[in-house]
Amino acid sequence: MTIGSLVGIPELSAEGPARISASRPGWSELRFLKSGAQMTVEEHVLMRYLLLPGSKLRHQGGSEGVVAAVLPPASDGLLRYQVTSNGGADEEWSEAEIARVHPLADPGEQLATVAFHDLLVGTTRSGKPTAPMPWGPAILVAREALLAWSDRLWHQTGGVLALGGARIDLLPHQILTAQRVLADPQVRYLLADEVGLGKTIEAGLILQSLLAMNPGLRVLVVVPGALLSQWFLELYVKFGGRRFTMFDSERIEAHPDPWAEQFSIVSSRALEDLSPKQALRFATRSWDVVIMDECHRMHSDGVLYQRMTILSRKTPHVLLLSATPPRQHASAYLALLHLLQPDAYPLNATAEFAAKLERSRVLAKIIRGLESGSAEAASQALALLPNDGRLDELLSAEDHTAATAWLRETYVPDHRVIRHRRQALSAWAEQSGIKPLSLGLRTRHWCDYKPCAAEKKMRQALAAYRQHLTKQDQVRVRSWHWLLQLELAASAHPDLLSGLCEMRGAVLADPEGYADYALRARADETLALLLRGDGSESEVASQIAISAACVDDAQAEAPHLSALRRATSAWAKHRPQRLLAVEKALHRFWAEHPQEKVLIFTQHALALRAIFDYLLGQLGPQRVADFGAHQDDAAREASAARFRDAEDCWVMVCDALGGEGRNFQFVSMVVHYDLPWSVSAVEQRIGRVDRLGRDGEIQSLVCRPQDPLACDAAWASTLDEVVDIFTRSSSGLEFISAAIESQALEVALAEGGEGLRRLLPTLRERVTAERQLIESDDDDAFSSQGDALAAAQATAEQLHQEQTPVSACCRWQRGMGGQVRTNDDTPGKFSLRERGGDNFIEGVFSLKLAKRRPDLAFFARGHRLIDGLIDDAAAASWCSATAWRRRPSPEAPSWDGLRLHLRLHLDLAPLLSAPLPLEHLRRLLPLLPAVDPLFAIGFDGAVLDAGPLLDHLRPGFDAQAGDSIFSKGVSRSLWMQPLANGKAAGILQWQERVRQAWQAAQQPITERSRALVNEASERAHLHFARYQAVAAARHRDACERLGEAHPDSLRLQRELADEERIASLLLAALEGARLVPASASYVKVA
Repeated sequence: MTIGSLVGIPELSAEGPARISASRPGWSELRFLKSGAQMTVEEHVLMRYLLLPGSKLRHQGGSEGVVAAVLPPASDGLLRYQVTSNGGADEEWSEAEIARVHPLADPGEQLATVAFHDLLVGTTRSGKPTAPMPWGPAILVAREALLAWSDRLWHQTGGVLALGGARIDLLPHQILTAQRVLADPQVRYLLADEVGLGKTIEAGLILQSLLAMNPGLRVLVVVPGALLSQWFLELYVKFGGRRFTMFDSERIEAHPDPWAEQFSIVSSRALEDLSPKQALRFATRSWDVVIMDECHRMHSDGVLYQRMTILSRKTPHVLLLSATPPRQHASAYLALLHLLQPDAYPLNATAEFAAKLERSRVLAKIIRGLESGSAEAASQALALLPNDGRLDELLSAEDHTAATAWLRETYVPDHRVIRHRRQALSAWAEQSGIKPLSLGLRTRHWCDYKPCAAEKKMRQALAAYRQHLTKQDQVRVRSWHWLLQLELAASAHPDLLSGLCEMRGAVLADPEGYADYALRARADETLALLLRGDGSESEVASQIAISAACVDDAQAEAPHLSALRRATSAWAKHRPQRLLAVEKALHRFWAEHPQEKVLIFTQHALALRAIFDYLLGQLGPQRVADFGAHQDDAAREASAARFRDAEDCWVMVCDALGGEGRNFQFVSMVVHYDLPWSVSAVEQRIGRVDRLGRDGEIQSLVCRPQDPLACDAAWASTLDEVVDIFTRSSSGLEFISAAIESQALEVALAEGGEGLRRLLPTLRERVTAERQLIESDDDDAFSSQGDALAAAQATAEQLHQEQTPVSACCRWQRGMGGQVRTNDDTPGKFSLRERGGDNFIEGVFSLKLAKRRPDLAFFARGHRLIDGLIDDAAAASWCSATAWRRRPSPEAPSWDGLRLHLRLHLDLAPLLSAPLPLEHLRRLLPLLPAVDPLFAIGFDGAVLDAGPLLDHLRPGFDAQAGDSIFSKGVSRSLWMQPLANGKAAGILQWQERVRQAWQAAQQPITERSRALVNEASERAHLHFARYQAVAAARHRDACERLGEAHPDSLRLQRELADEERIASLLLAALEGARLVPASASYVKVA
C-alpha cells in the first residue's frame, strides 16, 4: 500500500485508522491518527480504510468537513474524497491530508458509515496469513453479552457485586450483611458475628464490591501479625486477585514509603510500635477504606486505639471486625462504638450509653411480645414511644408483623453493629423453611501420658527456676512473659526449651551486651498486652528476645538456669513421651474411623518439624503433610490442598499459622499437642473445623502430662473445666479472657499447677456469670429473621446458576488488543494478557474449578481484569455497529433492518454537579427494572414485538450456527468496492435506509424508556422514603431523649440530611434516565 494511505487493524479497532508512514518489503510503519502512537506491523494484517459518505474529518490544515463522495484514486494510488466543509463549500481532500477521522458516538451513524471491521486476517505460528475470519460481529456481540451480564448481576446480587465473583460458598447471613452495609450511604460498620460465621468473608464481599465500583480506592487492613499471611491469601484468592503489600515492624522500617501503597495489610503490633518518624508519616496519609480485625483486643487507653480512632475519623469507609461484649459491659461496648464513630460515642458517656442499652432491653421484650401477638406489648410500645406516629399507625391496624419490623429497624441500639449467632441462625433457618444450618458437636478426649524420668527432672528444674524468678514481692511483667515461654516450650519439645535456655544464658553471661533489647521493654506494658499474641512471626520472636534480655540479677539466676539447661539436655536424649502417646492415640482413632482426617496443632515451628519428621517415619510420606511458618505461601497452599484432596493423606501438622482463618471443616479430629496460653487461640484452632455447615462430632484430643505440678496440665484443665472450650464455643468471653489468662498465668508460675487448680472454682464462677449475661443478651431480637434469610438463600441459589459469559470475555479481551490462550492439559484453564501487559494471568471461569484450584485466578465479576473488561465495554463507543446475514427459518423467512441493543443510561449530571461520588450508585442500580435489551425495527419501519421473528433475531452473531459476513476476503469489501469502482448508488441507498430506520426507532424507544423510568422511580421513591422515615424517627427519638444539641442527636441529624440529599440526587439521576442503543447491527435474514 502507498505511503500516506489510511489503514485499519481489526484487532486494534479502538485506536481507529492509522496512516502508513514508511514501508519495507512485507512490513509497514504506522502512525495512528487519534493517539499518535506508532508501530510496525506485517502488511497482510492491514485493511485499507476507505471512508464512507457521512464520515467526519479534520484536514491537516485545521478545517473540518464531512465526506460527501468517494472520488477515483489519484495516480499515486491515494484515495480522494469530496468533502463538504463546515462553511458549506465542496473541497477535494486526499487521504494523505486527513489529520483526524472523528469517532461517531451514535451507533446508527457508525453503522451507516461502516465504521467497523467485519473480517480479520490472522497469522499462523509460522508467520503466514490465515484465511479471513468473522471479526466485527463477534466482537460486538461479545460486548453486548458482557454489558447484559453486568446489568443482570446488579439485580441478582442486590448491589453486592462480589457475590458473583467471590471464591466462596455463599451463606445467607453473609449475603444479608453485605447487602445491608452496601445499601447504607456510609460504609461504616462493626461486624461482630460469632467465631466461625465468616466475618472475614463479609468484609471481603464488601471490599470487593466497593473496588468493583471504584478500583482506585486506597485500602488499609489492620490485623494481628499472626493473620497477615492469612488475610493476604483470603483477599487475593477469594476476592478478586488483588495483591496487598504486607507490613510488620521489620518491613515498615525497610520500606522507603510503606504508606504510599494502594493496598496494604499491616500488623496491629507494628502500628502500635511505630517510630516517631513513621508515626508522623502515617498520620499524614489517608485511605478510602480501612478494615480493622480483632478490635476487641485494643485497649481504649493504648497507642494503637488512639491511632485507629484518629484514622477512623478521617476515613470514608470503615469496617471493624470484633467480638461484642454483653450489654452489661457498657464501657467495653462503648469503646468499640467510639472507634467506629468517634464523634457520636464519646468515651466519657458511659452512664448515658448504659441507659441506652437498658432501654434496648425493654424494647427487645416488647418486640418478642409483639411477635407472639401480645396486646400488652403493643400498649407498652406506645407508652415507651408515644410520639412515633408510624408505630401508632401500624399497631392501630393490628399489624404486629410490620410494627415489629419497624421497631427492629428504627430502635436497634446501633444500626451499624451486625451480629449473628449460631443458635439464632439455625432457629431462623428452621422458621423460614430453608435448609437448616448444620451445627457440629464438640467433644473432648484426653491424651494423658506419663512423663519419663528425664522429663520429670526437667520439670522439677523448671519449677525451681520459676520459683527463683517469682520470689520477689514485685515480679516484673517481662519475667512473667519469659517464664511463660519456657513453660510453653517444655510442653512442646526439648529442642525448643534448649534454644530458649541458650538465649538466656548468653544474656546472663553479658547483660550489657543485650541492654539495647532490654530498653525496648515499655514502661506501660501489662501482662495482658504481652499475652495478646497478635504479632507476626518476627514480631513474636522480637518480643521473646526482649523478655530474654530483661534480667534482674544475672549472678543469682545463673545457677538455676544452668540446672535447667542440664536437665533439658538430658531430656533431649529421649524420645518425648507426649509424641509416643499421640501416635498411639492416632492409631486408636483410625481403627474406629478409617482414613478420617486429623489436624495436629503445636505453637512452635521447631516442634512442628520434630512431630512431622517422627510421623513421617512412622506413617510414611503419603500419610503426612505439614503447614507452618517454615514454608512460603505457595508451599503452604500446596500442602493444604494435598491434605484436603489426597485420600491417602490423613494427618497434617500445623503451627499457629494453621489456626488462623483457615477452613478445615472436612477434618474429624483436632489434636492439641500443646496449648497456647490464649483462649482465643485455642478457639481459633477448633474453629478451623467447627464452622457453619459442619455437622457431626468434632473431636478435640488434648495432650497433658500426668503430673500435678505441671502448669500445662493445669492450664488444660482450666480450658476444659472453666471455659469448657473443647465442648462449646467461647464466643462472648473475649472481654474477660485476657483477665482470666493473666490471673491464671501469675498463679501457675508462682504456685505451680496445684496452685492454678485451686483457683479454678473462682475462675469458673466468673465465666458462668459472663455466660449468663451473654445468654440473656437481646441482640437477636433486633436481628434479621427467617424471611430475610430465605430471600438471601434464594439469591445464593440464583447466583449459583449464573454463568460467566466465557466466550464473550475471551472475544472482548482479544477485541481490546489482549491475548487469550487455552490449556489443553487442564480443561477450563485460560491464560489472559491485557494489551500492553507483561505477563499472562492464568485462571478459570468456573467457581467449582476455582475452589479446587486456589493457585489459579477466578475470572468473574470482582476480579480486576474482568472488571476492567466490563468498564472498557461500557466505554467502548468505537464498537457500536456491525452487520451480518442470518439464515431464515420457517417462522422467519426473510427480513432486513436494525437489531439494537438497549441499556438504561442514568442522568449523571446531578451527581457530578453536587458533587456526589458515583460509587453511591450502588444504592440505586439494584432498584432498576430488568431491561430486555433487544429492539428490532425493519427497513419498512415496523417495530418487531414478541414473536418468532424477534426470537429468531435474539441470539447474537454465531458463525457456527450459520451466520455469515457480508464481505468476502477483504474487510468491509461489500461497502468499499462499489465506492472505489464508482458504483455508489446501492451503497448510498443502503445508508439512507439505515438512517431512516434509526430515526424511526427513536420514538418507540422513548416510549419504552418513559414506562421503565416511571416504574423504577415509583419503586425507588418508596425505597428511599423508608430509609428517610427510619432516619427521621431515629433523630426525633434522640432529640426527645437527649436534647437537640446532644452529639448523638446532631449525628443523626447529619445522617438524615445526608440521606435526604443523596436520595434526591439518585432519584434525579433516575428520573433523567433513558434507554439508549448501546449498539446497532444491520441484519439481513435471507
